[in-house]
Amino acid sequence: MKDRADIIIRKAKSNDIPFLITSIIEADKSGTNKSSYCSLLNITEIELSDLLRKVFELELDGFEFCVSSFCVLEYKNELVGASAAWIEYENGIPSWQTRMLSIREEANPDSFSHLLKMNETVANLIPERTHYSLQIESVYIIPEFRGMGLFKLMLDFHYENSILQFQNLHSIELVVYDNNIAALNAYSKLGFNTIKKTKLNNQEVNGIFPSNGMFLISKPI
Repeated sequence: MKDRADIIIRKAKSNDIPFLITSIIEADKSGTNKSSYCSLLNITEIELSDLLRKVFELELDGFEFCVSSFCVLEYKNELVGASAAWIEYENGIPSWQTRMLSIREEANPDSFSHLLKMNETVANLIPERTHYSLQIESVYIIPEFRGMGLFKLMLDFHYENSILQFQNLHSIELVVYDNNIAALNAYSKLGFNTIKKTKLNNQEVNGIFPSNGMFLISKPI
């Protein structure tokens, strides 16, 4: 049986990037076989992994494709979980803009053109994040270690590190697909409440995302 006392939490390092990429992709798939990034960019999962590796090498911050945004969980020198966090708009740039700029920099032109075209279809699905709120993204724990309260461990780690840098934090936020009931129930027990809902009744959206609805959930600090 796994013992939580044997789990170490720390800030991510550059040699953790392969696991961080896995975390981003698995969190995006949300327990399904659909990767919205692959669909939006019209690329394979292998191509997405390579693209994310290049984006990580840009060393931008203020969004989830950055080593400094992540913490990781270790169990006997094996990575078993990760999550990203940043303070939305801390540098005066919304995270979606940094994400788009980084992808434009590293994606092939055809993929980026496809992304721009698809954004017109899905633009209203992703809720707008609140400025100066701590954003939690790309939460992933390998199956064998779920149900041990490790998300709260990562959440507390992100909060404690962020409040040292930015004392005016007012809330913590996550974006969750509306069909991820297990995650929503777990977050609710930690004090998160839904503040925004989106839903697109568009057949094309159903083929891109694990769900056609999203919740922005928040917890006051």
